[in-house]
Amino acid sequence: MNFLEQLKKNKSVFLYLLGLLVILLLFSKVQCSSMGENTSPIAASYNKTISEIPVPRDTAALPAHELHNLITSEIWTKIASLKYRTDTIDGQLWHIPIFTPEIKALEGSIIQLKGYLIPLQPGKFQQHFLISVLPFSQCYYCGKSAGIPEMVEVEMNSPINYTDKVITVSGILQLNELDEEHYALRLVGTEYIEK
Repeated sequence: MNFLEQLKKNKSVFLYLLGLLVILLLFSKVQCSSMGENTSPIAASYNKTISEIPVPRDTAALPAHELHNLITSEIWTKIASLKYRTDTIDGQLWHIPIFTPEIKALEGSIIQLKGYLIPLQPGKFQQHFLISVLPFSQCYYCGKSAGIPEMVEVEMNSPINYTDKVITVSGILQLNELDEEHYALRLVGTEYIEK
């Protein structure tokens, strides 16, 4: 009994060998196409990584500067020195701000802050909000700052339109140690600075 007669009798062996043949042909086609320049639309949507595994372009990581649009300035650096200590007052746990000499020196002075508007209430117009070094759309626990990034409570003299773009405001810095209704750092009498 020859090999072909055995294949006719046993269909599962035939299908197994046929499958192996198809796999070998596909593998050889992939190997041949990777040796030459492949300009097909499908191949054009892939990049080769170091390990030569194709990765779709749309899943490539964004550059670090696009992941976290962190605003930096001399004022924000001073504000970033704000720390908190915990204390129990009247049976309640409080997070009490520790103002550094750099922050204390700014108290009562007019400062200008560039940052992102973080609304405290929904609405197109905002008069009372937070200003932050990171935009609302980014994770506050990720990226370049340790923990929650710096934020300052802002009370505008008049409402401004909500935006997810960087804004600049100018106001009087107040330090708040124990008023639980407000944030540790506040800008009052604040004006919007047009670009």
